[in-house]
Amino acid sequence: MRKCLLTAAVLSSVSICAGVEADGIAVCWGWNANGECNTPSGVIFKQVSAGQFFTAGLRPDGSVLCWGWNGWGTSNPPSGHVFTQISAGERHVVGLRADGTAVCWGTNSHGQLNVPAGETFVQVAAGYTHTMGLRADGIVLCWGNNIDGECTPPSGETFVQIAAGAYHSIGLRADGMALCWGSNFLDACDVPAGETFDSIWSDNWHSYGLRADGTPVPWGSNGDGQCNTPPGETFVQMATSHYHSCGLRSDGSVAAWGYGGGGGLNVPAGVVFLTIDGGGQHTAGLAVPPSGACCAEFPGGGLYCVELANHECEAQLGTWYGPGSVCADSGVGCDPLPEEGGCCIEDPDGWMCVDLLAVECEEAEGIWYPGLFCGDPAIGCSSGGGDPCSGDLNGDGSVSIEDLLVVIGGWGTPDGDIDGDGDTNVTDLLIVIDEFGECPV
Repeated sequence: MRKCLLTAAVLSSVSICAGVEADGIAVCWGWNANGECNTPSGVIFKQVSAGQFFTAGLRPDGSVLCWGWNGWGTSNPPSGHVFTQISAGERHVVGLRADGTAVCWGTNSHGQLNVPAGETFVQVAAGYTHTMGLRADGIVLCWGNNIDGECTPPSGETFVQIAAGAYHSIGLRADGMALCWGSNFLDACDVPAGETFDSIWSDNWHSYGLRADGTPVPWGSNGDGQCNTPPGETFVQMATSHYHSCGLRSDGSVAAWGYGGGGGLNVPAGVVFLTIDGGGQHTAGLAVPPSGACCAEFPGGGLYCVELANHECEAQLGTWYGPGSVCADSGVGCDPLPEEGGCCIEDPDGWMCVDLLAVECEEAEGIWYPGLFCGDPAIGCSSGGGDPCSGDLNGDGSVSIEDLLVVIGGWGTPDGDIDGDGDTNVTDLLIVIDEFGECPV
């Protein structure tokens, strides 16, 4: 049963019950001679991946948008596909579709676009001129350039994560050990002995592994200090570019070290990042979008202000007042969200109403009615427990599309009224949606 109806909007700008996940805006820094850091304004992404002279962004609808150098066709993603993950290499991109199949675009100089027929994957990774795919059974398949053995994974091994470097490949085993194959130029495959990791990253000739405690461990090329990790730092994610490295801290800030030419170390100030990814000499990050005042309707019909990103406000069918606006601004056309309200909570005896703070209702996985209190007819449950299947309007033992049609057909009249206020409206619609499914016996 879906208990969460708009309540998460009270608590977080990146988690909303209407289906908005932790999406963000693209923020890039570093080398920009080809427009690889000219991020699209106002576009929301769920992942970004940095290539050599271009950047690719995966949108929430599964489409891909690319910007920067397009001499190899890297910025021409194929249309009509729904992707769940992307990885940008030097001159090509690989995308993982919702059905597990992979699609590549860009240059095919070494067969790096020639995905093995009939195979499905759970992760993909693009290197310089080769591509990797991790199957559900842990087997790694590689295609493209194999001059240094980068497409010859160790026989009999299974992995839980993969990463592609210039002419080498890395796989992380379930026991935390990282195995590397391919070229060992500049010690690119000299994984520190005895180390175990939770995750791995690689680009060009150096790599990083993150221990379970967040400590980063580098290996490979260090000619520009790209492996000189700041002492005492712990991270939740790494990004490896050709000549510099970045680490994402748990608070969303980023540290950068190595070669600073082209602005590779100039991390934008004041930005809270969700993820980061290293390219040639630039870094792409997915960042929390700027918030602003949003007037949105809550259960019970109340119009209140919460501070959300623009795309989150749109998901709530609300009115957004621009970045940096706050609910206290005089031009905002609704009142700030009350701190307390009635909360419908499901228990073994049905649904019952308790007056709670928003955060308390969220913790109880309830439906929150800001500014309304238990006993108000607009609240879809009673203080003494309620009918857990009040939306079963046709009495067939389930709340289904037939009951939804009754509510829609009786809109504005008493014919589909569930909450007892004498009118069929959005509150009744929400009750049907919330109770959708078989009625408890």
